[in-house]
Amino acid sequence: MFGVYGGAIITCIASGHAAWLLWYWLIPAQLATFLSNIRGIAEHLCTNRGSVVSRTRTTLSNPIVSFLMCNLNYHLEHHLFPGIPWYYLPKAHLILRDVYRDNDAHIERSYLKFAIRAFRYGPLRDICGQISV
Repeated sequence: MFGVYGGAIITCIASGHAAWLLWYWLIPAQLATFLSNIRGIAEHLCTNRGSVVSRTRTTLSNPIVSFLMCNLNYHLEHHLFPGIPWYYLPKAHLILRDVYRDNDAHIERSYLKFAIRAFRYGPLRDICGQISV
């Protein structure tokens, strides 16, 4: 990887296109890292340690985001059935809705709503507003 990265950097600088590194690599990489961190936090922050169904969270999203994430926003389903192909995770979610309702599963409506609540309450509070220890 260092060889590929080094070659790309040297080629861009040598050809007079150093700005390409910024606009087509560094800025997109920072944005992708930020969004990946939001996704990672949404999957596990403030989930219960109780039943298997309450240890992680599914975050419903629009079809474009779901596709770009290979449906890993259906993270609860991914944890329950790690062998299911990514394109069947939404179907698994629909099949398991009653189980989730009966077992207090964490299902979010969007990443934005989750992020706003998580930032509002901070890391020492549950996103529902309860202090967690």
